[in-house]
Amino acid sequence: MMLILLVILMIFDVNNAFKASLTNNRNRIKKLYLIPEDEPTLEEFSKNPGRAEELQKQIQAKIDEDEASGKNEFLNFLKEQYNNLAKQSNHNNEDNNDKVDYTTFIAWKSNMGCWLTNEEISDIWKECAGDSQNIDYEQFKEINRKIDEME
Repeated sequence: MMLILLVILMIFDVNNAFKASLTNNRNRIKKLYLIPEDEPTLEEFSKNPGRAEELQKQIQAKIDEDEASGKNEFLNFLKEQYNNLAKQSNHNNEDNNDKVDYTTFIAWKSNMGCWLTNEEISDIWKECAGDSQNIDYEQFKEINRKIDEME
């Protein structure tokens, strides 16, 4: 009986710790992206559609600020990856001018664990780069964003 009570108390404690962790993470996100403490509800957004746009602009401004200051670790990672891939692409083909070619990109995405098919990636590539076999950094970011959305 004592053992059962102990197990129940442990489960309750773990559950409370998990809830506290979720709350702490949510609060950190709110502070990071300037979301007000009195987070609006869906009902409030439906009454005031401009409020959602206002919050979206605040969040985007914070993301842009972090990107401009170099604080965005993911974008720093992407830039580093892009530079390495561009060097590989230039080594394979001198005409790339610091761009990433399609073959190098596909090999990199496969090594990174992308589970989309080559056809799906090709469709995204064509959507962002057209018929070009080489992409610049902005296209690289956009293609990666779209792939991430699909995964």
